[in-house]
Amino acid sequence: MNDLRIHIAGLTIGIKSEISEFLTNKCSDYIIHSEPDFFISENRRVTEQLEADGLCHEEAVFRSIFNEIADALPSYHGFVTHSVSIKLQDKALLITGDKGAGKTTISKQLISYIAKEACIINGDKTIIRIINGAFISFGSPWCGKEGINMNDSAPINSIVYIAQGDITERTRLTKSMAFDYLLHQVHLPVNHYLLSRTLDYLRELISSIPVYYCSFNLKRGIDLNVLSSFL
Repeated sequence: MNDLRIHIAGLTIGIKSEISEFLTNKCSDYIIHSEPDFFISENRRVTEQLEADGLCHEEAVFRSIFNEIADALPSYHGFVTHSVSIKLQDKALLITGDKGAGKTTISKQLISYIAKEACIINGDKTIIRIINGAFISFGSPWCGKEGINMNDSAPINSIVYIAQGDITERTRLTKSMAFDYLLHQVHLPVNHYLLSRTLDYLRELISSIPVYYCSFNLKRGIDLNVLSSFL
């Protein structure tokens, strides 16, 4: 059992697991040599389940490690959302939605449309932490099949839940509606105490940050003016 240390979301995390070349390469931009804030280990049960679902062993271990990190984050005022985090001029827009909604496709088009200075911090699983009262989005090596990530961060300016529809629609969600939409996009720990903290952080998030619902017909094209207005 070896020890790999990475710095993500303002935390140094020690990973006690099989430290393969695959894992080291994935985490290369985040490796650090300092005392960890906490240690995690691969969850063998999760790894075996992921392998049963068809993943190779190294990818299964990689995802299992992130599952343990996501479970630990609520102890450090953080949680994980299924979202793309876009940074422009030191603020972030989170684009979330169900699988297949077009988050990555829309995010890439938006970046090309608004400015060369814009970038994707994380392409799939954004880490959010509350630091000095602000909600900060962070990149990490766990970022979806396209592997888009940066070791960077930005305070969240707004959140957009996207869906496919026949017409372009833009609506600011009430806190109750925002909670219902975002709940299904948040990693929920099994531990009851950590689950309770995650839900509290989600409520704080939607009380502090505006959440919008946008629908697009991808075949007809996307009105990028609508999305760019959120940054």
